[in-house]
Amino acid sequence: MKKESKTDKLIKRYFGISGPLDEFRRSEIGKACTSSLVWTQLILSFACLVAFLVAEYSPEIVGHYFPLVVLFIMLIGGQNAYHKTVDKGVQNDDQEERAPLNITKKQLRNRAITLAISLPCILFAYTIFTKSLRQHQDFWTTFLKALSNPKALALFFIFFFFIGVIFACIYYYLQVDDVRKD
Repeated sequence: MKKESKTDKLIKRYFGISGPLDEFRRSEIGKACTSSLVWTQLILSFACLVAFLVAEYSPEIVGHYFPLVVLFIMLIGGQNAYHKTVDKGVQNDDQEERAPLNITKKQLRNRAITLAISLPCILFAYTIFTKSLRQHQDFWTTFLKALSNPKALALFFIFFFFIGVIFACIYYYLQVDDVRKD
């Protein structure tokens, strides 16, 4: 039996395939990815042109927001390829082929809680880091100022924890049916 390559494992993981990666699935994934790659390349070319033209007037804004725009475009391109394969039945598999996750519901719940706490903290630190770069200040000085600012703390607790709870719920409820029954 031929061992799967890392590329095959990544393809199966990304497209949610638990069975074998046969020729039909491989060709459908290839068609969807090629189409998405062409559109993503065209959109990124246009975005780079816009960024080039805007950078002459406000390079700080382009430097701050353009990586997020590129990431957003790439995520949309990847999801486009995924959804094109859903209609073709690439993800269809037998329930017997799927192995249960090797974790319990309690472990999954703890991971979701860790995600709900760590994600807002990372987003808060990123916000403080970018603010310190824009103001040309030390990170720790800006961090202490943000901790003493009630508006920044309110934003952190309301907005970021809301994001953390949403991502934790998505993480938990997508995998809760697949955990082993103990």
